[in-house]
Amino acid sequence: MSLTSAGTDFGGDADLRMAYSSSKAALNMLTVHYAKAFAKSDAYSHIKINSATPGYTATDMTGHRGTRTVAEGARVIVALATLPDDGPTGGFFNDDGTVPW
Repeated sequence: MSLTSAGTDFGGDADLRMAYSSSKAALNMLTVHYAKAFAKSDAYSHIKINSATPGYTATDMTGHRGTRTVAEGARVIVALATLPDDGPTGGFFNDDGTVPW
């Protein structure tokens, strides 16, 4: 079962989260489409296209209430940016690996 349909409580007011959640789903969809398109191209097949969640990170967006530091949140992004040639593409990741969406 995917994260969004599993009944996960994301906290806060659902009305206020609607735009953020919709744009995140669109980004994840585009990640898959771009990864497939790049994989078909001889010129671009070496480029990995992935998306990530840094978790609830203490930034301006969260009013610095996040439970993770910026360094902790950046870990998954750095890991994806430094993938080997045979690394995954077209996925959504957190520190623990692939996240279903």
